[in-house]
Amino acid sequence: MKEEHNIQVSISIYLKYKRIMHYAVPNGIHLNLKDRAASARYMKYLKSEGFRPGVADLVLLLPNGRSIYVEVKSGKGRQSDNQKEFQNKIESLGFTYLLWRSLDDVEEFLKKEEEKNEKGRNKN
Repeated sequence: MKEEHNIQVSISIYLKYKRIMHYAVPNGIHLNLKDRAASARYMKYLKSEGFRPGVADLVLLLPNGRSIYVEVKSGKGRQSDNQKEFQNKIESLGFTYLLWRSLDDVEEFLKKEEEKNEKGRNKN
């Protein structure tokens, strides 16, 4: 968990540096399990606001109304069933869902985006 946090922080700093509008979805909630009643009440409260297990860690907002959903995992991290379900839903709606494990993944994505933009500019 700590490793994924550090990767996500690095990604966020890099995206900010690249001026890519993005935001984090703080879905990794750790409740106080010693007070189960209070935890249950708080979870109910969060769900009433739209909390949904499995939602991607980051959302990138790109030109032309595009949004990209990114799950951040460590090198050996695996998606939960809720995360896989969210991915399937997002992709079925026509959005892009990515799994990033390092800054290399971000750089590869941004390089592909730049290549797409270049092709689009050259067509005109």
